[in-house]
Amino acid sequence: VEDDASTSSGLPPDLFSRFGAVVLLEVSYVEPEYLRPWQKSRQGSCTGTGFVVPDDETGTRRLLTNLHVVQDATDIRVRKHGNSRRWRARVVVKAADVDLAVLEIVSEDEQEVADFWDGVKPVQWGDDNGPPLLQSSVNVVGFPTGGRTICVTEGVVSRIDCRNYRLKTGGAAPGKLLVIQVDSAINPGNSGGPCFDADGRVVGVAFQGLDGNDAQNVGYIIPTSTALNFLAAIEYNDDGTCEYKGVQEIPFRWANLQNKSLRKFLNFDGNSGVVVRKVSPLAAKKNEGNFLQIDDVITHIDGRELGEDYTVALRNDELMNADFLITGKRRGEPTTFTVVRDTKAIEITTTLSPLVSNVPRDHDIDCTPEWLVIGGLLFVPLTC
Repeated sequence: VEDDASTSSGLPPDLFSRFGAVVLLEVSYVEPEYLRPWQKSRQGSCTGTGFVVPDDETGTRRLLTNLHVVQDATDIRVRKHGNSRRWRARVVVKAADVDLAVLEIVSEDEQEVADFWDGVKPVQWGDDNGPPLLQSSVNVVGFPTGGRTICVTEGVVSRIDCRNYRLKTGGAAPGKLLVIQVDSAINPGNSGGPCFDADGRVVGVAFQGLDGNDAQNVGYIIPTSTALNFLAAIEYNDDGTCEYKGVQEIPFRWANLQNKSLRKFLNFDGNSGVVVRKVSPLAAKKNEGNFLQIDDVITHIDGRELGEDYTVALRNDELMNADFLITGKRRGEPTTFTVVRDTKAIEITTTLSPLVSNVPRDHDIDCTPEWLVIGGLLFVPLTC
C-alpha cells in the first residue's frame, strides 16, 4: 500500500534516496578587514545545507552548496541526514557570479572518507524542458533555523525572472541570470539545499529569501540549468586543482527605443529592439572588429525578438530581461545577434566569455588583503 501511495504522489518509493543526499553544513569563518588588513574579525559560525551531485569527469564525488554559506570558511563540518557523525570538508571551486561552490570530503584516513559516501546516492537533476512551469509543486529541503533535523517546506513556483545573484558586489555582476521564485519558506540555513519537484528531481538550489518586513512567502532558487552550467565549466588542471572562470558576460550596455526622437536619429523604423550605447573594448578586440558597435540596434538574439525594453519571451507570454539568453549559455556556446546598422540588417555570431576586470571583484578569488611591515612602517597596496 505504501508503494502505491508513493507512486500516485509522484515521489520515489524510497524517501531516503531522496533526502539521503542532503547534508547539514556547520561552518566556522573569519571575515577579512580590507581597511585594516593586518587584523581579522572575530570568528563566527553559521549553518547551511548542501547535497550530493553526480561525480565529475575525474570520478571525484562532490557536494554542492551556496558560496555565501562557505565564504571565508576556516572549518567546514558535514553531517548526513540521520547520522550524528560529522566529517570535515573543504571548498574545491568557488563561483561568485552564480553563488555556488563545490565541496569535497577530506581526511587523512581514506576509510573515513569512504564511510561518508557509503550508501549515499546523488540527486537526480530535473529541468529537461527548461524551468518548471508556474504553479508547479516544489519542496525545499534543508536544515534551516529552528532545529537540527531535516526540514521540508512545500509550495509552488510563483515566478520566473532574471536577477543579479551577487549579494554584496552587485556592480561586478556579469549580467542578470534566470531565477525561480517560490512561496516555500526559505530561512537561514536553507541556503545551498535542493528544491525538488513532484517527481523527486532537483529543479533548483535555494539561495535567498526576502525578509518578512519587505514581503511574505518570497524565496528564490537557482535553476538547475545554471547549476549544471557551473559544474560543466569547471576546468581541471594537471596539478589536481580546479578553477572556474565565470559565465558568459554581457559585453555591451543598451538603451531602450521607446523615444521617437532617438528612433529618428538612428533612422530606425522597426517596432522592437534596443540601441547599443557602450561596447566592451576587450570583446571587440577579441572579435577583430566583427562585433557590435555603438548605435547598433539589436533586434534579435539567437533568433528571438527583443522588445523595446530589452525583454524576450521565455515561454509564451512570460517576458523577462534578455540577459539570460547569454548568461544562461554553457561555455563555448555561440551567440548570434541580429542588428540594424546604417539601416541595414546584419548578423553577428560570436562566442562570448567572461570579461577580464580591471579591478578585483571577489575576495579570495582574485584578491586577498595584503600588507608589509618594514622597520615599524606598514605598507598596503594603493587601491585608487
